Amino acid sequence: MIKRGPYINVWGNPQIAENVRIGAYTEIGDDVIIEEDVIIGAMCFIPPKVRIGKGAWIGPRVTFTNDKNPPSPELLITVIEPGVIIGAGAVILPGIFLGRNCRIGAGSVVTKSVPQGVTVVGNPARNILFKHDKLDEILQHAKDTEKRLLGAWQDGCR
Repeated sequence: MIKRGPYINVWGNPQIAENVRIGAYTEIGDDVIIEEDVIIGAMCFIPPKVRIGKGAWIGPRVTFTNDKNPPSPELLITVIEPGVIIGAGAVILPGIFLGRNCRIGAGSVVTKSVPQGVTVVGNPARNILFKHDKLDEILQHAKDTEKRLLGAWQDGCR
């Protein structure tokens, strides 16, 4: 069951799984995939080419973008892995990969991909709660995973 607030704009044919809650005045574009158990706050903007993984929580007024140089025919894919939490008013720039269980602070502007388990805040968003001896290895794993997922996504869109 999809729980929808009033005045939801859904364009085209996005794929929205079961048990998704969508807040009032949210806009969801074509070619969006939202997996199960996702909560989307009020007044969010989710344009085409965004994939939101299972159990993600997206606060109110979160804005995703899909075009680095608008208007452009090339729209970039944004991937939100399962368990990601995005605070109110955050802006996610195009082509970003948010790793499993990462957290984005309220009002942050995410300009670079975020590895799993990392918490970022600010403008531009910066890591605040992750220290690890093998950081380079973890970042490389995140980049490899991003490439693999984006490749699979692009293959599925053709």
